[in-house]
Amino acid sequence: MRIVLISSPGRNKGEPELVTEMFQAGLDYFHLKKPNFSTERLANYLDRIPAEFHPKIFLHSKYPLVLEYNVGGIHLNKKSNKPNWYRSLRVSYIKFRRKDIKVTASYSKLSNLHFDQALYEHAFLSPVFESISEGNYQPAFQERGLIEALAQAKNPIIALGGVEMDKIEKVIDLGFHGLALLGVVWNDTHPVMAFKEIKAKVEAHLQSIQQQ
Repeated sequence: MRIVLISSPGRNKGEPELVTEMFQAGLDYFHLKKPNFSTERLANYLDRIPAEFHPKIFLHSKYPLVLEYNVGGIHLNKKSNKPNWYRSLRVSYIKFRRKDIKVTASYSKLSNLHFDQALYEHAFLSPVFESISEGNYQPAFQERGLIEALAQAKNPIIALGGVEMDKIEKVIDLGFHGLALLGVVWNDTHPVMAFKEIKAKVEAHLQSIQQQ
């Protein structure tokens, strides 16, 4: 069960240092999503996270930085205003320069889980639950359809949208490969402590399943 953290939507004082603490506590992946950051600001953010954790970071913008930093990969933003051919060409160029680069993506339709080939390190599916952090979205899927689609998915699927403490066990039981954290961490007064509590709950539920 992968635990993925998405960066705070706004400015969070000391955020890179908090992310570092969460990596040290067992965070699997971090998605750096700062669409309004310049290349320089994004680079400065990366500089404040120890290089040993960079391979676990995925960039949502400023893709050329992967040629300067040993980050894990890039995320294809479904809301990008660039045409598909432009994005494909740019990704192809980056993968030519860095053959080890990994790619993640986002889904909003269950049908994509079955028909897409195994292309991604993981892919987000949203909104799974009611989500305030991502724009007050309502859940878009029925439980039965989710279970069937996840069983057929060719890529590891990460639950995104409304993943709060009381939804963690449901995410695991539905068959997701991981969960994405956003508001449940960054809206907490103590983000690192919130992350540790979530990780402990994930591990406890997985252990209880194994003992059944």
